Amino acid sequence: MLMYRFPGEEVVRKKGRFREVTSFSEITEGFVVKPFGDLGVFLFQENENEPDEWFESDRPIATDKETYIQSASSAMNELQTGKLQKVVISRIKSTAFDFTSVQEVFKRLEEAYPNAFVYLLSSPLLGTWLGASPEILLNRDAKQFFISSLAGTKKALDVSEWRGKEVHEQQLVTEYITSLLGEMQVTNFQVKGPKDLIAGPVKHLFTEFTGETILSSAHMLDKLHPTPAVAGLPKKEALDFIREHEQHNRDLYAGIIGYYSQEVTSLYVNLRCAQLFRNQAFLYLGGGLTAQSNVEEEWQETENKAKTLEKIFQLTSFT
Repeated sequence: MLMYRFPGEEVVRKKGRFREVTSFSEITEGFVVKPFGDLGVFLFQENENEPDEWFESDRPIATDKETYIQSASSAMNELQTGKLQKVVISRIKSTAFDFTSVQEVFKRLEEAYPNAFVYLLSSPLLGTWLGASPEILLNRDAKQFFISSLAGTKKALDVSEWRGKEVHEQQLVTEYITSLLGEMQVTNFQVKGPKDLIAGPVKHLFTEFTGETILSSAHMLDKLHPTPAVAGLPKKEALDFIREHEQHNRDLYAGIIGYYSQEVTSLYVNLRCAQLFRNQAFLYLGGGLTAQSNVEEEWQETENKAKTLEKIFQLTSFT
């Protein structure tokens, strides 16, 4: 079962199931999901005879504040010594949820976030997930491409100047993507930003990258994902740190989701998402740490991000 809506478009509803393939290069076109880790890509195959079923996967464990602070503090040690320039630490937060209202929740979510990519999917391979992501990983139409990066977060109503920490965090991501694209066969390349992007209760620093390339989307995705916006820098060292210190599997969080084809592609980073169960939802949340970070403030940033979905769930939760 699959429901989704791209910004400015109508809701799409499809029956069918996901199947796993090794890589994007095997796909001609279709709706895809790629987990954050090194697993393959899941391609949705339509089947109108498939019944609407809801599936549960293994239930994750929520991250308490002490565990998060320990991981963030370890990250700060690596950042202060210069072994890392940036690392994204994620956590899981649980909340009560009434599964009988899941499609109503999706409707409220897509109405509340018109500028986000909104989806609801259920699969025996993946479980049931819901999300509203503001971050475009790759939009592609023939040779022309559009890439965005979000880094730096504060409350949407905060009109103060961005702090040096957030500006630096965004700059690291921008410089990385600019350098990466410079190694590809890109022409007419432009970088615009950073500027503010409001995403519900929070806003981010947002930079966009445009240009043209003859390289395949599969090749670009292999190089781009995960960006420093969801992993860190240096990339290998940040990923190694995440694997060692995060006590949960990110699963679909910070992975890739959307529509892929060899000509037209519209893919998002899977942020502001939740894994759903009969009476509980698990929200996946993260924040980028640099040497200028404060771990208590980073914890609060994840709490602010949680409100994207929590205020939708409040209308249907048991609390």
